[in-house]
Amino acid sequence: MEAITGDSKLQKGLGFTIAVLAMAMVIYHLIAVFFSPLYPVLHANTHLTFVFLMIFLPALQMALEKGQKLASIVLSSLVLLSLIGVGYVYIFAERLEMIPGRLSTIDLVIGVVLVALVTEACRRQT
Repeated sequence: MEAITGDSKLQKGLGFTIAVLAMAMVIYHLIAVFFSPLYPVLHANTHLTFVFLMIFLPALQMALEKGQKLASIVLSSLVLLSLIGVGYVYIFAERLEMIPGRLSTIDLVIGVVLVALVTEACRRQT
């Protein structure tokens, strides 16, 4: 009988998290079609959150399975940066909409990070 290691528990937990996120994405989009619970900027941000997680988490799971430590660290960083970027937009969405063209340095940094994450996510899917 094979002993369960910390890595395999992490991989199973990550697999479960990915499955739950996929179902949450489907349910959210079904609700959004009929009820429009969020205004457009937050809806797009929610969609982007799901996309980032559904691209980067399976890649992280695969890197962990293959024992690729550097790739695991990079992908963990991408997940963390994704959550920080979309979280920032959620928190400051109203302010960001009210001051177009007068963005602070942190607004610009977060914007550049989000563009880089979208580019990387697209690269990984082609």
